[in-house]
Amino acid sequence: MQKTPVEDYRIDFEDGYGYRTDEEENNHAITAATAAAGLILAKKTPEYFGFRVKPLTPATLKRSLMTMEMFLTQLAKGLDGYIPEGFLITLPKVETISQVNIFNTAIDMVLQKNGWPAGTLRTEIMIETPSAILTQQGMANLPLLIEAAGDRLFAVHAGLYDFTGALDIAATDQMYQHQYCNFLRFMMLVSANNAGVHVSDGATSFLPVEKYKKPENSEQSNENKRIVWKAWRLHFDNVLHSLAMGIVQGWDLHPGQIPARLAAVYYYYRKDKDKLMSRFFNFVKSAAQATQQSGNFDDAATGQGMLNFLLKGYECGALNDGDFAGYGINPESLKSRSFPKICEAFNNKKSN
Repeated sequence: MQKTPVEDYRIDFEDGYGYRTDEEENNHAITAATAAAGLILAKKTPEYFGFRVKPLTPATLKRSLMTMEMFLTQLAKGLDGYIPEGFLITLPKVETISQVNIFNTAIDMVLQKNGWPAGTLRTEIMIETPSAILTQQGMANLPLLIEAAGDRLFAVHAGLYDFTGALDIAATDQMYQHQYCNFLRFMMLVSANNAGVHVSDGATSFLPVEKYKKPENSEQSNENKRIVWKAWRLHFDNVLHSLAMGIVQGWDLHPGQIPARLAAVYYYYRKDKDKLMSRFFNFVKSAAQATQQSGNFDDAATGQGMLNFLLKGYECGALNDGDFAGYGINPESLKSRSFPKICEAFNNKKSN
């Protein structure tokens, strides 16, 4: 976390970018791709890095595909044959299978044109409308969109504010933890689970931005602090909400939100670590047979929940080798997600 506080980053040509003249967007696509190629070759990008185009709706279809082609062509030129790992292209406001098919076909045409193998670059789709969840006939649409995206699909992202806006929720009630947003998260998790696709949550729209750039008195300084702390607290609570729902990734819109996210992630995994470490140790020591400790009945189901907690906490850096050492558990063995292998590693270490 100290080296890579931001592990995923997008250059945005959609909502945050707005609508520009074709000449302006063309120039920006080329300039951004040139800069991206330089950062990739210098190994200065996060583990995951890419760009987001406009949606493939009739109003922006042509512009979206043009930006994508110009960006990828310039990127390929700058990389001179090098194929970047972890590079992602994000398509927002996906609603139909035809949009996904057009997206994939267009990408492969550009890849072929620039000498890259088809299917090389991975993609993401953003779920931001009710029709992406259910068809007019009441059929589940999201699993079909994921299937159409194919093996190159890396993640699905939640567009919370577009989703609630489409359901006629007033701006005053478009909250991160709105029950409709939870419904969206649930549908995404269920649909993505079997496909091996990651789920990313939306953003907290209230930013930790000071009201007074140059405060002239203590009252204005204190007002700045109240605004920032209020925004941090809201973002902190929202990240905890996502983690509790099993979603470990989400969008940050402003650099000032990163401290609250890191604090929330570390707090979530460290506040109950000793209790869960002890229960997991007891469960593994009993060869993954049902156990009871301090009123908690643990079997394979709760064992899986503890495994999820410990593994995710370790992978993000909130839990470290020292946390596991006192219990004789090798955290690397957790990556197998196999209780027989975890128990075998535990017993081998104990016998040694």
